[in-house]
Amino acid sequence: MAASLLRAGQQLAADGRLSFNNVDSRDLALISLLLKHQASYRLSQWELVKTSDD
Repeated sequence: MAASLLRAGQQLAADGRLSFNNVDSRDLALISLLLKHQASYRLSQWELVKTSDD
């Protein structure tokens, strides 16, 4: 179903290209789906998180 939604979105996009912002690096299912459909990274962001151990 997700692949069908991606294809439908591409058909609605002016040039057939979609952009995804803020894809969580822990969301392996979404990342796998996007890569399977020839997605590529354009920008990565790293955030610092303070652990509760400190």
